[in-house]
Amino acid sequence: MDDAYVELKGVPVMKGSLNAVISAQRKGYRPPSLSESFAWSAENVLRAKNNVSTTSLDLLVIQSAPTSPQTTPPPPTKKKEQACTETKAFNATLRFLFHITLISIFESIFFFYYVSSLEDNGINNTVGQLLDGVVSTCANSTAFSRNITNDILSLFLNSTVIIAEGNNAYALRKVTNDRLYMRSWIYVGGLSGLFALLTAVALARKIRVKWKKLVLENLVLVAILGAYEYTFFSTVIFPYTPITGDEIARNAVYEFQGQCGLFL
Repeated sequence: MDDAYVELKGVPVMKGSLNAVISAQRKGYRPPSLSESFAWSAENVLRAKNNVSTTSLDLLVIQSAPTSPQTTPPPPTKKKEQACTETKAFNATLRFLFHITLISIFESIFFFYYVSSLEDNGINNTVGQLLDGVVSTCANSTAFSRNITNDILSLFLNSTVIIAEGNNAYALRKVTNDRLYMRSWIYVGGLSGLFALLTAVALARKIRVKWKKLVLENLVLVAILGAYEYTFFSTVIFPYTPITGDEIARNAVYEFQGQCGLFL
């Protein structure tokens, strides 16, 4: 720094410099101080030695320019901001689609293989309770009593027609439920296809997707949901007591009494 100061001390005053202004005001030459020496770069010294004219504006710009590079990182460019936004959007969308896809798979399996069976068994059990008493009475009746009962029932009921209608109802119910079953898996396929399409786009555009977090997070959530659903159905819905056979029989007697005048 001392050598540089000695060198600058012998340099003529540069027009427009801070040193020149102060020297002019005080009517005397003031050697450049060390605090001002940053304005006297090697390029400026060379200009002064070669008597190259420099405007006051140029020197002021030079004096205000820092000598060390900026340590503050440059602001992100618009392109980087768009890439960051795109990455966040793809990650959020893929997480949502993967979660919904897993839920749709779980709900389809859980309903058609567990809930529907519970419902069918519940109805059959209720009807079975209603018929158990009648069947046990018929099993212990005599042949004569059965013949009389058949003659009376044949006036109102046709067993052949009832069986045929039951078979037709079963076939229609099966077709309807199979259609619903296929529809549920079409939904699953649509969600899976959309997820696969967005995954392909993300790979093609080289978007960074947090696959490990995406998969593990959703698998844990669906596992928790499955455990809750199974526990809820097993401890609340399945033990729930629906209308009993005795209540159905009572209601039937009420109908016969009110509409037909029977069982009075």
